[in-house]
Amino acid sequence: MNSDTADGLLLARNLEDVFNERNSDRRMQAIKALYAEDAVFYEGDDKFEGWAAIAKRFDDILVPTPPEFRFSIVKTPGRIRDLEQLQWQLGPVQGSSVASGLDVGHVSEGKIQSLYTFVDPS
Repeated sequence: MNSDTADGLLLARNLEDVFNERNSDRRMQAIKALYAEDAVFYEGDDKFEGWAAIAKRFDDILVPTPPEFRFSIVKTPGRIRDLEQLQWQLGPVQGSSVASGLDVGHVSEGKIQSLYTFVDPS
């Protein structure tokens, strides 16, 4: 895979179709399409296992977030073998970011098996 483009990378699709999807039904459809059923999402010391737990965590992230805020890619994401990485930021489309971080995902059989989110310290 070409590491110079976001095309085809699951973490790029995940950022748009899961992190930026406000409708919980559409977000769950995207989770089922992108994540293995037994996938694990790690954020700090927290661990969320399976589609339902991952969907609940994204609800908890998005519900209090202002609707004009979006996650966006900071640098071109990449892939080496079965690992993908993506640097992101969160903020209003026309404004400064309020949070940023790095996602690292393990991909197996075309699905995200595990996702590790590192949030930059404020």
